[in-house]
Amino acid sequence: MRADNFVLDVNVLLRFFVKNRQDFLIDIITYFPKTKFYYCAELLEEFERILTYEELKDFELKTKSISKFIKTVFTEHKLKKPIKKRIPEDPKDDYLIALALETNSACLVTEDDKAFHNNKERLYKFYPHLKFLYKKDFEKLFYDKIKKKLN
Repeated sequence: MRADNFVLDVNVLLRFFVKNRQDFLIDIITYFPKTKFYYCAELLEEFERILTYEELKDFELKTKSISKFIKTVFTEHKLKKPIKKRIPEDPKDDYLIALALETNSACLVTEDDKAFHNNKERLYKFYPHLKFLYKKDFEKLFYDKIKKKLN
């Protein structure tokens, strides 16, 4: 079902790891077993590239353990090639739209204003069923529900 499928952008995933909040993603999958998070090879490649940035060195993020987490908790999807050019503002993120569309996801969670949030009107014309959420809005979808289940 579309409502249970999510794609998380690398910038969102990175924030979960920097703040050591992967448990939130595990809680979602544990308490809402129909929920699926999708990843593809392109997402892992971007994540690995970003982890080499100098400004992230202090967080001591381990590429292997993060990749293992994603591969364990998320569902892999191999993108059909070629990936269509869908985001003129940031073509390197075209794979995220492709991943969301091919997995029939309801939401793409991203902090990328330039490519996604500032272009919602245009994107919704082409993809009316796909919502673009900030991380905080994504967390709101589940936070209270998880809290109730834990009490």
